[in-house]
Amino acid sequence: KSGAEEIITKIPISIAGAYFDAFRFGIQFSDSRSFLALTSWVVENIESSIWQSNGEEADESMADGEEATGAAVGSEGFTLQSKYLYLGSAVLVELDAYTRKQEDQPWFTSKLTVSHEKDQVKDEVVESWQLIKEKL
Repeated sequence: KSGAEEIITKIPISIAGAYFDAFRFGIQFSDSRSFLALTSWVVENIESSIWQSNGEEADESMADGEEATGAAVGSEGFTLQSKYLYLGSAVLVELDAYTRKQEDQPWFTSKLTVSHEKDQVKDEVVESWQLIKEKL
């Protein structure tokens, strides 16, 4: 597991609203070129966590003597899926806000920005939307 994945598994679902808000705040002012990488990462994690069966390995935090029941494993998988879906919804909200903000730009801003950078960012945003449409 990567550092981000370890942190996500340790966040209690009871603070999911704060988790969602913190994640949105973190990506709200980030460079729009990072949307594609972030979207890919979130979609991959949603896909990898969504089809876990009850036979998957139990949570490592359980004591050695305890056996995992199907309900315990299922609820852990559901909790992880929910956390990644929160991340996915935050990415969708910010991607939508960025897209709307770009469409509402005044006419004179096109003369103030470098066109190839704007086109590259636009392409990455379009790719992010395509990835979401295809995978989710």
